[in-house]
Parts: sequence; structure tokens; C-alpha cells
Amino acid sequence: MIANIMADRRTIQPTMVPAEIIDAGTIETLSGVAGSAISENGRPHTGHKVADVPDEAILCLEQTGVIDWCRQMVPAVEVSGATFIYYNEAGEDSKLHVDDNARWVYNLLICLSRRKPETGPGSATYFMLGNGVTKAHRLNGGEAIFFHSESTPHGRTPIVADEQVLLLSVALRESSY
Repeated sequence: MIANIMADRRTIQPTMVPAEIIDAGTIETLSGVAGSAISENGRPHTGHKVADVPDEAILCLEQTGVIDWCRQMVPAVEVSGATFIYYNEAGEDSKLHVDDNARWVYNLLICLSRRKPETGPGSATYFMLGNGVTKAHRLNGGEAIFFHSESTPHGRTPIVADEQVLLLSVALRESSY
């Protein structure tokens, strides 16, 4: 029901970022920064783990052109923060939610790495779009999706044994905020 109500407020559907926008070197650099951040300030957070993203990682990301690509979808968005999200234990997940925070309205979710399970497809990030439609994405390293996180119920199904996922969640807001 909530997805149906929010569907009218959604300015963009969850949209995959074209593969060529974020190169493998940037993903490798950001993965290295994530490893350091996780060892320095990683902590549990509602069913999974998070770590703070240093400013230099955001600058590295902005040099790729991915934020400019997001502005083609939603003019005048700007980065308002970022978090590394990681799942490395069976059962970790992200319960269905919407981002209810004055600092951001949109989210750019970048998969930095994913170790797939030996059997089965593994976990997925899912989006409830209304009218009974749910879209699931199993992002692999280097893949990203941009969505209206304030108006799109979303979450992650539980991680299975032998699976690991490392994400960079970039919070974006319209500069008029």
C-alpha cells in the first residue's frame, strides 16, 4: 500500500548507471578506501554493517562523471554524504524502508565488490514500485543504481552463506534544499 502511495511522488524509477561511467580503476580505489574505513570505523547498523566514507573517496567518485550523469536524471543534485555498507555474515540484510532524512532524497548505490555464493543466486537489493511491482537487482562489482530513495521503498534480502557484498551508498539532495 505504501509503495502505491509513494509512486506518485517518485521523480525517477530506479535506473542502472551505464557501465562505462565508473571505471574499474575507480572501483578498485574505492574498494581499498572502504577496506581501510571498515577497519577504522566499521560498526553494526540495523542488520548489516556500515563505515564512514572519507572526503577523498567522494572527490574520487565525482571525477568519474557519475554525479553529472545523475544530474541528467535529476537536475541540480549534489552529494550530501556517503556511507560504506557491507554484508559478510549469513542472514545480514536491510529491512524494507524509505530514506527519511533531511540530508538526502536520492541515493546512488554502487557495488564495489560482491562474492557470489557457491550455490544459488544470493541476495538482492529490491525496490517496491507500487501496483504489486517489485524489482530486484543483484549488483556486481562496478555496477550502480540511482533511485529516489525518499519515495521508493527498498531493502536487501538476507545474505546467504559464502556471500559478501560491499556497497558505497551516496546520499544526494537537490541543491534547493
